[in-house]
Amino acid sequence: MTKEDITYYTRRITQGNKSDIIVVLYDIYFSYEEDVRAALEKKDLTDLQLAIRRANEVVEHLKLDLDFSYDIARQLYPLYDYVQRCLSKALYRQDAAEGDHAAAVMKELREAFIEVAKADDSGREMQNAETVTAGYTYGPGSLSEVTDGGSNRGFFA
Repeated sequence: MTKEDITYYTRRITQGNKSDIIVVLYDIYFSYEEDVRAALEKKDLTDLQLAIRRANEVVEHLKLDLDFSYDIARQLYPLYDYVQRCLSKALYRQDAAEGDHAAAVMKELREAFIEVAKADDSGREMQNAETVTAGYTYGPGSLSEVTDGGSNRGFFA
């Protein structure tokens, strides 16, 4: 994952509601999944271990965020567990096919959460974050975000 990706995902997280943040987590997973593929192509075991560990951390975060008071959580948990097992197999077998199995499950779940996010009209989760008000502006040789420059950033004591 590049620095630009991290900045992009950070902005999406700070501006999103709960459902949007879940979709961002899936997108982050797929960024790490691309890193897994690149490491497998290069046959770089160190990069492979790092990319799989990071992808696994995203899935673990999704598992920990499940609310078991809803029946859907009991269906999602085994799917996330399956994805983690596929990632482990991809590491010890150094085989992209295992990653493909995990990606197929995650792709379907991502599509479902995109639909949920479209219907979610709750407010932003991070109320104290800067608001992107004018989108992007450009200058000679650069592209930058415009934010509200909020004096209300960070945690309140």
